[in-house]
Amino acid sequence: MRTPSKSEPVFYHDKTRINYEIGAFKRNKLLKSPSLLCAECNNKVTQPYDHAREILSKALRSRKPALKPGDLVCTNRIFPYKTHENMRDAQLFFTKLTGCHLMAGNVRFDKASLADSILRRKPSPYIYLKFCISDDRVIGMSDLQVKKFPRDDSCAFAVWFYCLGTLAVQVMYAVKGEKPDGLVNAWHPSLGTTRLLISDFF
Repeated sequence: MRTPSKSEPVFYHDKTRINYEIGAFKRNKLLKSPSLLCAECNNKVTQPYDHAREILSKALRSRKPALKPGDLVCTNRIFPYKTHENMRDAQLFFTKLTGCHLMAGNVRFDKASLADSILRRKPSPYIYLKFCISDDRVIGMSDLQVKKFPRDDSCAFAVWFYCLGTLAVQVMYAVKGEKPDGLVNAWHPSLGTTRLLISDFF
């Protein structure tokens, strides 16, 4: 993103703030999750996950011709070596962010499972991804929508969007047995494929 300025401001939106002008990105508490990882995990353990997501999103956003809904992306062209491992790391990037999102929302969920996936570098059984194309040029994370189990008020299903201009990733947390419509055409490492079906942003 470009650096904010008076002539070209950047605005922040959430449930309580609309058109809140951002003066600077560096050390801006408003742009950081209140649920933070320790320095060891954020700077060392999860660095490969950040790197895989960066390569994947850059390739999808710069693709020529531009991606459109219905396109099928073979990620072995993005990651010619260790495709499955790099796609797993990309999923773990969103596992990390989803855990922070759920923590920030004071939602009960299986923290131990997400933490185990992140620390042991194995795919999370709960995190599904759907890659979408949008006409809007929004950057950032959406609010979190959560469906809870009545029996214990824990999370059964949660969804949020990670937007980078016209590319949006629908990130879904779904416990075993939960099969909402959003999971149709979603990608998960357990599917055994590294091909991504591009969906329409709705």
